[in-house]
Amino acid sequence: MKVLVLIESLGRGGAESCLAAGLPALSRYGIESTVVTLGGPHDLAGELRAEGISVHEARSAREAFAIAMKLDLDVIHTHLFRANILG
Repeated sequence: MKVLVLIESLGRGGAESCLAAGLPALSRYGIESTVVTLGGPHDLAGELRAEGISVHEARSAREAFAIAMKLDLDVIHTHLFRANILG
């Protein structure tokens, strides 16, 4: 299964930290995750990449959409207000 996770940023907030803790566990079950952020900060991006999770930093909604369209996705999962609206 391929999942796109859309989130506002990868700072050290609650949703962001939950994401950084959960995605590596999901990958052990065969779920391939790609994270797209809509802005900074990107504190947790390195940790996710170290776990083999692809992280993209979109500068606009159009860019986030373009990234999503290039992937063969099964699910788009969103976190936080702006990402929820775009998702």
